[in-house]
Amino acid sequence: MPAAAEEIRRVPCGRWFDAVRVPCVVSIGAFARLGGAVGPVVGDQRAGQHWWLVPSGGAVGWALPGVGVAAAGRTLLVPAADAPATAALWWASPPQGPLTDPPLLRAALNDELAGHRALTRPYRSVECGIGQHPGCRHGTTPTMAHPDVYGVRVEPCACPCHPPAGG
Repeated sequence: MPAAAEEIRRVPCGRWFDAVRVPCVVSIGAFARLGGAVGPVVGDQRAGQHWWLVPSGGAVGWALPGVGVAAAGRTLLVPAADAPATAALWWASPPQGPLTDPPLLRAALNDELAGHRALTRPYRSVECGIGQHPGCRHGTTPTMAHPDVYGVRVEPCACPCHPPAGG
């Protein structure tokens, strides 16, 4: 890992590790599922991604929605070991101890992705599924019998991330 003075370094994947790219919204659940079995994880705040470091070759061929693998021939930007959590690149899990076990990570990601799909169906984006789009009503149509609920008017969704209700 780079020393503090070096800040960020390009490290080739495939020699010491491969890197599994996971959207933060899914990765956070994987952290909880894996507990103490989490190895080093690089956080990229600009992209909203986590890069899980796994043994070389351990994630080759994975085909999980929204998940990518950087293996031999790719590089990963790695922050200094003491990069603060406020940095654009930081350690979501510090570079200490063993790398994350690929079968454990894949199982955790499968569980998280299955749960995430169930929660966000039929949404086309994570932002919509977690209520980050202004005006998104999650595909629901207004209930005419009760147009106001606790002072909040229920309106049809105007978000482009999923089909309109009934369509």
